[in-house]
Amino acid sequence: MKKCFPPHLLLNYRECQEDVMKNIQEKPLVSIIVPVYNVEKYLDRCIKSILNQDYYNIELLLIDDGSTDKSGDICDKYTVDSRVKVIHKKNSGMSMARNTGLKYMTGEYVAFVDSDDYISNDYISHPLAKMVAMQKDIIIFDYCEIKNGRIYEPRYKKNNVIQKISTAENEYIYNLLLAEDIPNSMWNKLYKNKLWEKVKFPEGRTYEDFFVWTDILRNKINIGYLPETLYYYNRENPNSITSPLGILKTKSRFDLFLARKERLDLINSLNLSELIRGKMLLRCIDEAVEDFLINSGGNNLTYDEKLELMDFIRQERKNPLYRKIHIGTKRAILAWGIVHIPKIIGFFGRHRYKRKMNKLKLRTSEDSMR
Repeated sequence: MKKCFPPHLLLNYRECQEDVMKNIQEKPLVSIIVPVYNVEKYLDRCIKSILNQDYYNIELLLIDDGSTDKSGDICDKYTVDSRVKVIHKKNSGMSMARNTGLKYMTGEYVAFVDSDDYISNDYISHPLAKMVAMQKDIIIFDYCEIKNGRIYEPRYKKNNVIQKISTAENEYIYNLLLAEDIPNSMWNKLYKNKLWEKVKFPEGRTYEDFFVWTDILRNKINIGYLPETLYYYNRENPNSITSPLGILKTKSRFDLFLARKERLDLINSLNLSELIRGKMLLRCIDEAVEDFLINSGGNNLTYDEKLELMDFIRQERKNPLYRKIHIGTKRAILAWGIVHIPKIIGFFGRHRYKRKMNKLKLRTSEDSMR
């Protein structure tokens, strides 16, 4: 047998990956949870990519969240594979669907896949090999984005910090997750089952991943990074909350603001570096300003929710750290205006919202004519 060096000494862990997998007496069961809602266009591709894994010992939990198209029927046809479990339920959102999957899963490890995305055939085997070899609770790996029929590397990979992760200490990766320098998505990661004994997805919220990651990061966890692209994130689904239309839905964006505000509170309580605190403060200010502008056109927030955005901006503008973050001239003027001349900024926000919606309608019309 080829000599296998300790994982922390390997420049390329693949040199011992095969040996690690052979030495697992009984390959552990891995649960893959897929919430499904009205994705008949993409669902076959997603399920086939999961069942074609080179790691066979998986259970696939398809949670049909009250789909009104053919998605439920598509799920049922795959039950000929004994590894597939289908649960049909009344529509109640992504969080409830994932929580249902967590309730019924039996695997020692768990992964999450969105039903409009797809994965590589080593999505489980490679992260699991590294997780076992390095005794980690979570393994993060890379992904690509699919847009306009093409595959792109996501923006975060162009950041220099990502190049340092493969040899980084646990604390470094932890801080990158806290500051969202590594995206806080659920699907480009493999988890140990035990992490989900006390953590659940917040029901009734969108951008639930951000809330959950704050809960995960409250605890001591060992995190590893695998520099391989194993997940393909679909940016072409018009019903996604990250689609151009989804981004203009104020209620969803307000949830993101609340999640980031909660993260900022956690970072402040941990007394972390000014750099990390500044990054999250900037993200919170950006989100508060954007939500105020979108709501000026979409008008989806209550008076108290709108007031919460304004109060947050007002308070944080007094924060000494606010003067040190690179907020940009335009954002700084808008933040000042929301506090001092909200009606004028609201007028600008309505005009901006209508312009964006008109562009979106034009783009949708052009796409339908092709």
